[in-house]
Amino acid sequence: MQNLESILVEWEKFAATLVPESQRADQAMLRDHVKKMLETIAADLARPESAHDQAEKSKGHRPATKTAATTHGVERLELGFSLVSAMAEYRALRASVTRLWQDAHIAKPVSKTANEDIIRFNEAIDQAVSESVDSYSAERDKQTRVFETILSSSPDLSFTFDLEGRFAYANKALIQLLGRPIDKIVGTNFFDLHFSAAAEMQGHIQQAIASKQQFRGDMPYTAPGREVEFFDFIFAPVLTNGGKVEAVAGTARNITNRKIAENRNWQKANYDLLTGLPNRRLLGDRLNQSVKHTVRTGVQIALLFIDLDHFKEANDRFGHDSGDILLRLVADRIRSCVRAIDTVARLGGDEFTVILQDLTDNHHVEISAKKILNELATNFQINNNVIHISGTIGIALCPQDASTAEQLLKNADQAMYMAKIAGRNRFHFFLPSQEQSVEQISRLITDLRVALPSQQLDVYYQPIVDIATGRIVKAEALLRWHHPELGLMVPGQFMGPAEEAVVMDEIGNWVVTEAARHSRLWGELLGMPFQINFSLSANQFIDHNYTSTLGAYIKSLGLAPHSLSVDIKEESFLNEWGNISDRIFALHDAGIDVAVDDFGSGYSSIAHLKIFAIDTIKIDRSLIRDMTGDVSNESVLQAIIAMAHKLGIKVIAEGVETITQRVSLQSADCDYAQGYLFSTPVRADEFEKLLQPG
Repeated sequence: MQNLESILVEWEKFAATLVPESQRADQAMLRDHVKKMLETIAADLARPESAHDQAEKSKGHRPATKTAATTHGVERLELGFSLVSAMAEYRALRASVTRLWQDAHIAKPVSKTANEDIIRFNEAIDQAVSESVDSYSAERDKQTRVFETILSSSPDLSFTFDLEGRFAYANKALIQLLGRPIDKIVGTNFFDLHFSAAAEMQGHIQQAIASKQQFRGDMPYTAPGREVEFFDFIFAPVLTNGGKVEAVAGTARNITNRKIAENRNWQKANYDLLTGLPNRRLLGDRLNQSVKHTVRTGVQIALLFIDLDHFKEANDRFGHDSGDILLRLVADRIRSCVRAIDTVARLGGDEFTVILQDLTDNHHVEISAKKILNELATNFQINNNVIHISGTIGIALCPQDASTAEQLLKNADQAMYMAKIAGRNRFHFFLPSQEQSVEQISRLITDLRVALPSQQLDVYYQPIVDIATGRIVKAEALLRWHHPELGLMVPGQFMGPAEEAVVMDEIGNWVVTEAARHSRLWGELLGMPFQINFSLSANQFIDHNYTSTLGAYIKSLGLAPHSLSVDIKEESFLNEWGNISDRIFALHDAGIDVAVDDFGSGYSSIAHLKIFAIDTIKIDRSLIRDMTGDVSNESVLQAIIAMAHKLGIKVIAEGVETITQRVSLQSADCDYAQGYLFSTPVRADEFEKLLQPG
């Protein structure tokens, strides 16, 4: 006890050479700990030892009390000391005390008591070592059990690998996932366990070993009889005190639900929920990639911008549920017309796009566009209803027409718009001159919105004469626009934009009102009903609500029956829009006749029209023009007139310009004629003069 300080100093110097700096704890705390052990040993040496005590010590028996040595073992484990390092402290302490003891007895003979003391000291040190080792081991075993319990109860996978990448440990969760006992796992690698990404996973293990850094990633795994699952994993190198890798520890967590949620969110963000097609966002990404590839390689692509014709009318008439089914069927039909490498997308509403990849010429583009138009024009059977629509397609090419995705989409949209103006149900390639045309049309639409309230519109009337007598018996109402800058414009110059501007109904209603007013006025002038023809657009005719409303309005005017006749384009009958007969009946019920305009320009026949209660056909001017000097054409015209009369249908010849044409038509028993031979379309006041006697 008198040399306690010098013993502690000596111990510190010696222990410092044995314990790595990384494992040295606070020196003051360690000194205090050793001091307590020495004091305990000194107290033991000072107490006489009986034979029984000696026998018990030799057997390793000791009191079951907490000593400084037991505390030492537990605390050294908590401080991160290895067992070897912890025991090195005792070796250093034994060496220090023994050296001092030798120095103290070097000049004099060692007494029996001194020998007994050094023996008892070594016995005490041995016992302290035993107590420390036991407490260290017991605590480590406890920690191992706790650690094993934590790992076993954890739903996460825990495992270790040796330096060859073979499993050295697997917790309960991993054992259950792999469906094999632990002894069939330890010693195997990912190849042995048939992981689909085995080579990649083994590479990650070696990467963690070589870099001495953690590696994080995710991996798929399909257990026997189960769906594929996904795991987020970490491989961490286990380092010795010297910094060498001795193993790799790993943990993995099942992230399948997260992956499913992420995939679902990605699908929502990038795909149209109704049709399952890529949406505008994903289209933009794919179009960007395609354009970049084209600019880099020169391999041509085409963008088709598809707008459905008459979808709104079908949606309004048959309901939104049928409209949704129709959009899904449209998506399927468009997909069936293109290759797997091409992209079909829905921009929204009734607008679709197609990216045609890797083109060598425009022939494939035209074939694809025609296929799509044919598919869309084929009837759709939905909920016991026959629905007919069509499509209009604008086409832009890259790199010819644009070098960016945004410009390509804009150009395809403009081409589609020009196709709409040209008559729908067709495709149109983008032309550089279209940009100016679209701007002009946009300005025209803006001007058209104010044309009616600004009293720029007028109705002209062209006489329809009884071909036998030459007397004016009917008239056709023709719309004219006195544009403040462009002058007098006929419907062909602005009716397309009018429909796109959604002002057609308003203008059409005004024309009907004017026609009805003049029919009444001129009927009173002549003392008999006077019929005026006016046109309905295809959109107005296929809108059942519009025809019903129109019929109710005409009824309310109290006109004499047959005072008005509706001219409907032949194409409207070709489209077979649902119950056409119902619409015609609604018009007839209001006292309105129905005429098929431009007959012969399409592919319908008199027999085709007999199922509808058609009152009149108006033979297209092209047939009248071709009749002159051509016996076969004249024969065809005579056959049409004869067939019509057999079915009780009257015939008006349009575009009659010569006496010869009139004579031929009169010989063929044609009922009526109109054309420049008789009069150009004129204002109402001028037309009224034509009705005067003489």
